Amino acid sequence: MSMLLSSYVIILTITLMSLGIGLSISEYFPYRYKSITKLFLSPVIGLAIMMIYSIPIGYFVSHKPIFFIFLAAASLFLLILNIKKRPENLKIICIICIFMLIGASFSTLFTLIYYGQYNPFNDTWTYISQAQWLQSHPFNEKALASGFYPAFSQVTLYQAQGSRVGPSFLMALTQAGWFIKWSYYVYPAMLTVALGFGALASGSLVSLISHANKKKVLLISLTIFIMPSGFVYGALTGFYPMTFGLLFIIALSSFLSMGADHILRKNKNSFAIILASAIMFSAFLYSYNDYLPFLLLALTISFFTIIYWDKKIIKNLLIMIF
Repeated sequence: MSMLLSSYVIILTITLMSLGIGLSISEYFPYRYKSITKLFLSPVIGLAIMMIYSIPIGYFVSHKPIFFIFLAAASLFLLILNIKKRPENLKIICIICIFMLIGASFSTLFTLIYYGQYNPFNDTWTYISQAQWLQSHPFNEKALASGFYPAFSQVTLYQAQGSRVGPSFLMALTQAGWFIKWSYYVYPAMLTVALGFGALASGSLVSLISHANKKKVLLISLTIFIMPSGFVYGALTGFYPMTFGLLFIIALSSFLSMGADHILRKNKNSFAIILASAIMFSAFLYSYNDYLPFLLLALTISFFTIIYWDKKIIKNLLIMIF
């Protein structure tokens, strides 16, 4: 199987797995936000849970395929149950899969289509080195730091640092589950998933603010997926965990906006929104916590702005945050 074809297969598989988990949780959202969550945010919810699932496996387990197979079976089982319960969700699934395939073809997979390969000699090398090492080692096993094994330096560096490892664990788990020999062949698909889901999550913010037609918002999301921008440039030049970090920040912003709007409409806190926000925050911390000071600053400013707008909601707002 060519790298291009295998990338498309992995993208579709991870998307369907994410939707199986995400759509199941989206059913518990307040009615006002359910359609937005299903179309734009359910893949992110599923991906975040999958990445969090991969973290203890990455840290402590050397032989990983069975854990991916279990995750794939459980998530696809949830997807089938969800389609049986809500047949209209099949349309959402098809739309998101088509969105991912079109966007991937004009962004992250374009070099594979044109050249049959991509350039790993940037920060990409760091993360494919980590995923490759994790195929036969748990992350808590000390890597050999030696000039004879330069790739291992990228493992020892992150073992000492202890952060930005979540996306690498997810890539390693996916590689193991597909029995792919080299992580070089898995990286484009995983990067595509992060970039595409991030574009969809951006669409949720557009939809929440403008209440625009869903087709127009999908077109805007597709533009974000493929247009020249800092988000796309960073992804294409090896900023792998940063792309995941931005993805989860965008999704977190959407869920917190929903939560604040829900409270401002004189409703009680929604447990589903709070849970999704907590999952996004946790996934963000394991992806790229260097953004944390900026995130906390933005949240602080938003908190006091909302309190200034309506002081009566301070109790519910504090409950949602903590």
